[in-house]
Amino acid sequence: MGISLNHTIVVARDKEKTATFLTEMLGLPPHKRLGHFAAVSVSETSLDFVETDVPIEPRHFAFLVSDGEFDEILQRIRDRQLPVLGGPVPP
Repeated sequence: MGISLNHTIVVARDKEKTATFLTEMLGLPPHKRLGHFAAVSVSETSLDFVETDVPIEPRHFAFLVSDGEFDEILQRIRDRQLPVLGGPVPP
């Protein structure tokens, strides 16, 4: 068996809202509760959200998506008028 990433823990102010936001934006199935985590399945791994009240350091996550998936995600960003790094998303 090769090595694969099983999960990573992601800290958030509100794990439920953050996990819901991510699943909605990426078009993923709803998150599941695993103990004190809100787990978002992404392919064969998961992002396990846990709450904290300490300062949160920025982290970078890169998702590989098809052109069609990208267009759908970009439309959801536009629909919510979300800010993006580098400026507004063109129409």
